[in-house]
Amino acid sequence: MHKSSSDLISSKDALKIMRQRHSVRQYFNRPIEQQKREILNKTIEDINKISGLNLQIIYDEPKCLNNHKPGYGTMKGCNNYICMIGKKAPNRSEVMGYWGEILVLKAQELGLNTCWIGLITGKAKVKVKKGEKLKHLIAIGYGQNQGKQHKNKTITETLAFHSFSQDQIDIMSFMPSSTCLAHKKEKSIYKKGSKTILNNISTNNNLDSDLKANKKNLKKVVAVLKQKKPINENTIKVLESELNSCPVWFKNGYEACMLSPTSINQQQFLVVFDKEKEIACIADKGGILSKVDLGILKCQFELASGHKVF
Repeated sequence: MHKSSSDLISSKDALKIMRQRHSVRQYFNRPIEQQKREILNKTIEDINKISGLNLQIIYDEPKCLNNHKPGYGTMKGCNNYICMIGKKAPNRSEVMGYWGEILVLKAQELGLNTCWIGLITGKAKVKVKKGEKLKHLIAIGYGQNQGKQHKNKTITETLAFHSFSQDQIDIMSFMPSSTCLAHKKEKSIYKKGSKTILNNISTNNNLDSDLKANKKNLKKVVAVLKQKKPINENTIKVLESELNSCPVWFKNGYEACMLSPTSINQQQFLVVFDKEKEIACIADKGGILSKVDLGILKCQFELASGHKVF
């Protein structure tokens, strides 16, 4: 796990904070106290140094977000927001997701509420340098409620067990980090690594014959992964039994993923674990802003488990 991320959020308290945090869209017109502003400002300053991003926080500005609709649910009363800004890079969305979620958890730790906003319709009062782009916002403030737990997909759709080959491990090891913007020349490595994670992985512990028949064709694999399958009680029991026999750190990481916010609550991901080698990875199955979601998922997994995830 990236040392600096655990310095910003205590791994000891991370899972507790994740369980408490839910998206909030209605806010009180209550200013954020100066002491909390200083903590948020310092956290953003540290993140920018580590990541290469140019994150900024705007306080007491009501015009951008009020009446904004972030996919579903109208924003009301939010006068503060975090701007996710960065230069173009093959992993920019993933890095923004990773560090944005650090800020979301830090806000929750401070007694504040948040909501990820993937698509911006209002005009943010922010300074964007040449070569950079404002991609996303995070609403932040005192919520009128604490939100509610989102619905989860089944374990058959979000968890798999797989024995990684050394080639797969090597490629994943060379993937650009989720915590720092990559160079443009790393674009091909990033794409190749993403394919490697999905290739030859079954969605239900190698019980899916349809997926096994399509192992060598990535497009077919992804198509099968995206399909909604009927819930098989026997398959669920097998996966739950496998999960129960996993080390505590992996179970914490998987729970953190299921608690993670994702765009329009799509949960288009697959957590994969090699029990023999104790290697975990998260596969992105595509969808709206799925690379941002991937960064969020990796952040939550690493904080909750204390282990690196590919």
